[in-house]
Amino acid sequence: MPFDALSTPCLLVEQSRLRKNLDRMQNRAIANDVTLRPHAKTHKSVMLARQQLDRGAEGLTVATVDEASSFVEAGVDDVRVAFPVTGRDKHEQLAALQASARLSCTVDTVAGAEQASAVHAARDRPLDVMLEVDVGHGRCGVRWDELEAAVRLARRIVELPGLTLVGILTHAGQAYDGPSGNESETEALRRAARQERDRMLEMATALVDADVPGV
Repeated sequence: MPFDALSTPCLLVEQSRLRKNLDRMQNRAIANDVTLRPHAKTHKSVMLARQQLDRGAEGLTVATVDEASSFVEAGVDDVRVAFPVTGRDKHEQLAALQASARLSCTVDTVAGAEQASAVHAARDRPLDVMLEVDVGHGRCGVRWDELEAAVRLARRIVELPGLTLVGILTHAGQAYDGPSGNESETEALRRAARQERDRMLEMATALVDADVPGV
């Protein structure tokens, strides 16, 4: 079909570049001995998600419960909502989806954990949750330097029925701020990456030292 026959607006994808990008990301994960859980909120495409999973991704990350629902309905069996889910209706939706897939989300407050527990404790299958950490973005999560608060919240999650603590998660959104002073864009990204790495390691160490299960 010639370009001038296409109805606009429309999305055109260069297949060779797409495949190269998918392969490069998966191969980098394999080379570094880590599992890859790509975020699907950008492409929102079942076709692309299946290509990522076929290459070895362990599951998908999404931004909303509705996105999770769409991918589970399409057959994806492991989906993580990388955001603190609030609202009984949203947790009821997650609980229903667990009949077909493994679902998980983040928690960053005691109130949020207790709200989740109130729904999932009544179900046969507990919900996997991750403690969300704020490493500098300032949007959500327990601040990286509030280690005692993080330990208290993690212990509360472990105590609550219907929830299983499976780790920690962060979004280093401060990387969007770009260069500071005489930094180049590459130097700014590397600085944000070092912050993310060091602050998450410090948080993980504090939780392990406190004998919190699941970290």
